[in-house]
Amino acid sequence: MSKDVLIAIAGGLLTALLYLSTETGSPATLVFAYFTLLPLFMVGLAKGVAAAAISGAVAVVVTGVAAKFTGAAMFALAYAVPAVAMVRMALVNRQTTEGTTEWYPAGRMMSWLTGYGAAALIAFGVIAGDSPAGMEATFREGIETSLKGLVGGEVETGPAVIAAQVAPHFPALIITSWLAMVAINGSLAQRFIRRLGWNLRPSPRMSEFELPNWMAIALAISVLAWLAGGQGAPGFVGWNLTLVFSVPYFFMGLAVIHYLSRPWSARKLALALFYLFLIVFRWPVAVGIAALGLVEQWVGLRQRIGGMGGNQEEDQ
Repeated sequence: MSKDVLIAIAGGLLTALLYLSTETGSPATLVFAYFTLLPLFMVGLAKGVAAAAISGAVAVVVTGVAAKFTGAAMFALAYAVPAVAMVRMALVNRQTTEGTTEWYPAGRMMSWLTGYGAAALIAFGVIAGDSPAGMEATFREGIETSLKGLVGGEVETGPAVIAAQVAPHFPALIITSWLAMVAINGSLAQRFIRRLGWNLRPSPRMSEFELPNWMAIALAISVLAWLAGGQGAPGFVGWNLTLVFSVPYFFMGLAVIHYLSRPWSARKLALALFYLFLIVFRWPVAVGIAALGLVEQWVGLRQRIGGMGGNQEEDQ
């Protein structure tokens, strides 16, 4: 058995261990579970698609043994398949007429990942829509029941209020959190293996992040479905899809900020303070950044600014 296969198997075992760590019931394991995909991405980005597929398969089998078929199926759909697909796209490249190597763009990878998440949201909504009460009511009842189970059945008003606030956005919260998790794990994996000198591709620059035009069409359709659907299922799904399709534009907005910061002398400090500001104020700032990303796609702020000199630090 080759060394690469052994590394792939070890990566799959570690991935499954991180995923199953939540079974212990300890809140601390949620941190470990968040980085479930890190070993799988590291194996794939360092050793190739075949190694990533082996790691994913091992993780699915181990998860199936520990969590039965349903757990293995959920793991495969939410973790293994998207990760292997992302590794496959990340390693696609071609030679240009100038003799340089052109790698598959990070923006297109993010777009396909968002499309996968949107398809899952629609499927999720269709399944939940079987309830006579409707999609939103189904989610509200489920959230309220779960919260009562956590705080005790004697508490009546609190869980109901929280459920009413969260339910309209619940599917989008799940998908956007998942998108962020996959993106963060993939980015960290590339950063780690790059520092070790094991990377098969160069790290993409954040300031060069771009989205395909079909993302704007998908966002427009979801907005129309939200506005035209009213309080019914189409409106509920449209609103949640609007939130999901806004995620890539958040990254596009970050790309503009990274581009604008290139000539700054204290660039790293400024970006660190910006991300701290984002963490503290979260949603209001995130919405503004996504709006900036949408403006960038239609107006081309970076092209209009163009050819800025100054600091050319890496911004992977």
